[in-house]
Amino acid sequence: VDLNRCWDIYGLFGSISGFGSAMNNAVIAYDRYRLDKEKSAEIRIAKVAILIFCLFLISWTPYATIALTGCFGNRNVITPMFGMLPAVAAKIVSCIDPW
Repeated sequence: VDLNRCWDIYGLFGSISGFGSAMNNAVIAYDRYRLDKEKSAEIRIAKVAILIFCLFLISWTPYATIALTGCFGNRNVITPMFGMLPAVAAKIVSCIDPW
């Protein structure tokens, strides 16, 4: 048995095994990257949804306060200008972001 030939065969299988291991590590790294990217996209979508919800509350709370004050509170406090500004602001927000 030629010792050099044995080392060549061992080197060939070793390099094939090493290449397979490197490819496996590359696939695992790509899957992690893809999952991180998907999580990042989900986080961005969640942040946008939270922002839209907060803007909804900020824009409609003054209108709701005026409407509830008019229904159940002292109507003398509400002047025409004081009652109209929240309504116009809420309707402008509805035109900008209809969802």
